[in-house]
Amino acid sequence: MKETNLHKAKILDSMKKNNGIIVRETLLSLGVPSIYLSRLVKDGTIKRVSRGIYTLPDYAVDEFFVFSHLYSKLVYSRETALFLNGLSKNRPNQIHAIFPYGTFVPKLEGFKMNVSRKDTYRLGISMVETPYGNKVPCYDKERSICDLFVYQDWDYEERNFTIREYAEKYMNFEKLYSYAKKLGVYEKVENVFGVIGWK
Repeated sequence: MKETNLHKAKILDSMKKNNGIIVRETLLSLGVPSIYLSRLVKDGTIKRVSRGIYTLPDYAVDEFFVFSHLYSKLVYSRETALFLNGLSKNRPNQIHAIFPYGTFVPKLEGFKMNVSRKDTYRLGISMVETPYGNKVPCYDKERSICDLFVYQDWDYEERNFTIREYAEKYMNFEKLYSYAKKLGVYEKVENVFGVIGWK
């Protein structure tokens, strides 16, 4: 009984320190047998969200974290990346994500999936905090800004808000220039940011 309580306490303590979430890999690092997850689910102490992912009942499910954990090559992009980077005032209705070309791309409701060449797929990947406090792979601010010029189907007002927000709060000319060159949108980016001191 003492060992059982100790294992359960380890699980719950880890979850409270990690925004209410635990994944099977974390459990293994704690040296706790997975049977204790099943027991905690059975008695209602925790709930199973998806394969290998569990949360405390009073915590909201972080779908950004869940899907990034289920699909290790997924990188949040476009409107979703802008939102996670604080460059959009609107939470996206549809989640955008990128996978490297040649890998399995799942079909998920509410998701818009794209593939990218492996060289550009890796450009700008960073770990960004979700609104729930978890870190997920997402394109950084500069890659997200460049994607405004790579894709043409943006909402006009949202696009202008994002450009102003980035220019006023986060402007990094050197990094933006480097990304724009690699993504083939340097001239388009320069035409917009040249008026605010592009070098």
